Amino acid sequence: MKKKNTLFNILVLVSFITLAYIIPKLFFQNDTFYSIKIGESITKHGIDMIDHFSFIANLSYTYPHWLFDLVIYLIYSVFGNFGIYIFVIILYFILLCLMYRFSYKLSKNKYISFLIVFFSGLTLRDFIAARAQLTTYILLLIILYFINKLREEKDIKKCLIVLFLSSLLVANLHVAVWPFIFVLFLPYVVSDLIYLIANKLHFEFNKTFVLNVEKSKLKKTFLGILVCFIPGFMTPNFLVPFTYYIKTKQGISLQNISEHLPITINDNILVFILLFVVISLFLFSKSKKNLSDFFLLSGLFLLAFLSRRNYALLAILGVIPMSRLLSGFKFIYLEPVFKNIVFYSVFMLIVVISFIVIFKNRTTYNFIDEEYYPKAACDYILNNVDLKTARIFNEYNYGSYLILRGIPVFVDSRADLYLEEFNKDTHVFEDFIYIDENYYKVFEAYDITHVLISRGHKINKYLETDDRFKLVYADLSFTLYEIV
Repeated sequence: MKKKNTLFNILVLVSFITLAYIIPKLFFQNDTFYSIKIGESITKHGIDMIDHFSFIANLSYTYPHWLFDLVIYLIYSVFGNFGIYIFVIILYFILLCLMYRFSYKLSKNKYISFLIVFFSGLTLRDFIAARAQLTTYILLLIILYFINKLREEKDIKKCLIVLFLSSLLVANLHVAVWPFIFVLFLPYVVSDLIYLIANKLHFEFNKTFVLNVEKSKLKKTFLGILVCFIPGFMTPNFLVPFTYYIKTKQGISLQNISEHLPITINDNILVFILLFVVISLFLFSKSKKNLSDFFLLSGLFLLAFLSRRNYALLAILGVIPMSRLLSGFKFIYLEPVFKNIVFYSVFMLIVVISFIVIFKNRTTYNFIDEEYYPKAACDYILNNVDLKTARIFNEYNYGSYLILRGIPVFVDSRADLYLEEFNKDTHVFEDFIYIDENYYKVFEAYDITHVLISRGHKINKYLETDDRFKLVYADLSFTLYEIV
């Protein structure tokens, strides 16, 4: 038995190491670029609530993930791009290990937990990057686990300390996610209230429904909420944790940034398949399931349908209730399979081959995708354009790369910065999104001197034939015009 456990643990370890290496994309995302420069700015100016990277005057900046930006800059300054790449791999490996350990500890079934985490990990490729979200995925998972432990453990003090520290880190690493901590408490609060109401009315809930209403632990739950609430006041940008999320939900960026848009079947059919499976398990299984797990999964599915970016929360946090749900079934063939040496050999061979293939294909580590980021165009600008007087119109998606190169931007992926909700009378994001054949009016309003535009952008075809614009640089992906 001990030998089999050792083999299984090795299998888990090798699988997670492989996933941690093959899932993260080699190319950096746009948010990574501005995080580096904001971290650098913090070392020079502190958290001064002022933007230092756009040529639009008098913009205030809330530094919503100042601690993450600082960490990324320190890693970059010592180890360069490769250091950030390794940092992402390490964080993802930690995330996978915690997903497995927490789901196993709460479900008591290591085989189910491993399979769910492994297949969930395979679907996270678009979300594993050097962004603040990656750190908060880990912290939210820790918070969810210790909410469960708080409700069942005698060592309440330990659970409260972990919840407090995790909430404190989230508030400083990624303030926009901080309110979601309290969403994680909701399934347990609602479950407790249902128990209290049913008990008051002498309603035999457990004999009527397949869902199991646990004995109320409302006092412990509210104690956890209070402990997580306090760190909202413990950030350099005082009170921002309480206001930032609300402001982000008021701007037009939600309708114009792809990761904020709702999921469709074409985007991610896996979510719809998973929803069908979960509904079937709840409806047709005769085993008891926790009502809190039902509410938690329902909430995670709802969030995933409302916004594409929330799929990661479903895949990561959903492993805990899914493991407990599936552990109620007797998979009579599962344990023998995991104890079969042939299975270990085949599975391990597939995993190792996958690792080797990806490793061999990554002989060069170029972290900038020049199809999407104007690396060569920036070289030209730095050598031929006077940045003290130039005002370059650029697109949203690669503005952060210009920031990395030290070029003042019109707009970048810090979308909130350019909205009226954060800077009164500022409409930069809106002017960029809705720019059309009246583009010259926008350029005049902002005193634009140059236009750096991708060849596929809708106004590029107008600039090509407009005598007021002189083409000074072009490559396969980008063009640079000077207004004459």
